[in-house]
Amino acid sequence: MISVSVKVVFNGVVEGDRIEHYYEAGVIIVSASVSRTHGLTYLAALASGRPLLVRNDSCLDGVLKHGANGYGFDDGVGFEKGYRYIADSLLDKVDVGEKELWAFGQEHFAERIETVYKETIVEKWRYKDICSELAGTA
Repeated sequence: MISVSVKVVFNGVVEGDRIEHYYEAGVIIVSASVSRTHGLTYLAALASGRPLLVRNDSCLDGVLKHGANGYGFDDGVGFEKGYRYIADSLLDKVDVGEKELWAFGQEHFAERIETVYKETIVEKWRYKDICSELAGTA
């Protein structure tokens, strides 16, 4: 069993403009929460170059690269295995990758929204054309 009494600091709530300093000061970012989404939290931790040790969750699809930038667990045994893996093999070797961070950034988000709008406009005009043809007014 892992002893955390000396090695873990529970900070509580941290103001948003100071959070990056906490990620940078940490060695491993740990979370067992399943009560809300964490995408931005985990991306901020990864941007600081820290590995994740987190409960497996579908919100981590595309974020957690098991064994490359962290380790996902489902129970206490998995947590301990993940901790040992990170401590032995992953510290200072986290591969975040600019491409992965870009995929969750503002620019990429805006591009995806623009694509949805364009596809919607095209579909609307196709629908109008089909209706006109069916009505014999094309």
